[in-house]
Amino acid sequence: LVPGLSWSSPKPLTIEVDGEAWSMTWTGERVEVCRGVTDSAAHVRLSVEQFAALVEDQQTFTGMWTGGTFDHPR
Repeated sequence: LVPGLSWSSPKPLTIEVDGEAWSMTWTGERVEVCRGVTDSAAHVRLSVEQFAALVEDQQTFTGMWTGGTFDHPR
């Protein structure tokens, strides 16, 4: 996983589910996860059902976006 993340250098991401937000940031060595919204992060809001479908590999962010059900304020 680390070689792939080092190669792609992903931007920070905040995922908010039912009002609770968690942010993930790649430090160059590991992914740090913290509670709350990170200002510089991409931010997506999901319902509990959308999050479950994502975790269960029944839906993707791209599928939600193309289907018009993706809430991404930032």
